Amino acid sequence: SSVAGTRMKESGGTHWTTPNVGANNSSGFTGVGGGSVHLGNFVDFGTDGYWWSANTPSFYYLTHDLTSLRNKSSAVQGEGLSVRCVKD
Repeated sequence: SSVAGTRMKESGGTHWTTPNVGANNSSGFTGVGGGSVHLGNFVDFGTDGYWWSANTPSFYYLTHDLTSLRNKSSAVQGEGLSVRCVKD
């Protein structure tokens, strides 16, 4: 997980604040810095991308200045985070 962010982040600065450290999108995930909605306000747009976990009330996030994929074990009720839909 310490370098997963490099493989998951969209490269360049179109949807990320620069520097977008190590981003190469070699996984094809194309994670962008969509930010979140916190207490009714849009925050972290361009600096962070957050995605809900499918099975638990936890989430994963990428940030422009780190190479890692990070995990939080819980989120605030009403938090607005991204989802990724995958066709089976």
